[in-house]
Amino acid sequence: MLRTPKRSTTHSLLLLVGTVLLGLASRRYPAVLPTFVAQYAGDVLWASMVFWLLTLLRPNGEGRHLAAIAFAIAVAVEASQRYHAPWLDALRASPLGALALGQGFLWSDIACYLVGAVLAAVIDWMLRTRRRKRVLMPREY
Repeated sequence: MLRTPKRSTTHSLLLLVGTVLLGLASRRYPAVLPTFVAQYAGDVLWASMVFWLLTLLRPNGEGRHLAAIAFAIAVAVEASQRYHAPWLDALRASPLGALALGQGFLWSDIACYLVGAVLAAVIDWMLRTRRRKRVLMPREY
């Protein structure tokens, strides 16, 4: 059985930063995006961001396991939005708290998290498969 090469920390970091920037842009400039994309892109990208964070913590982790963990974390954060303590609501009222913890529970967000975790895992798989092919078949000069 062929082993997939270890993830590149640089790739994971670049994908994490790119995902965060895209997510922030989707919230800051929703008018330039189609309505459907503006409404759901931030949640899809949030779960993808969690996946890329996990790849930095577990560079040899199985993509499907990391995607499942990213999805579980996202669902847990979404479920936490049903709990309202004054200190937690105050944290969610801040811009950073709202981005990290959300503001209100929506079932549609859970579907977005599933898409985001799976999408990130597919991108990760494609990058690692491409890297394995380069290792197995070096270029001839």
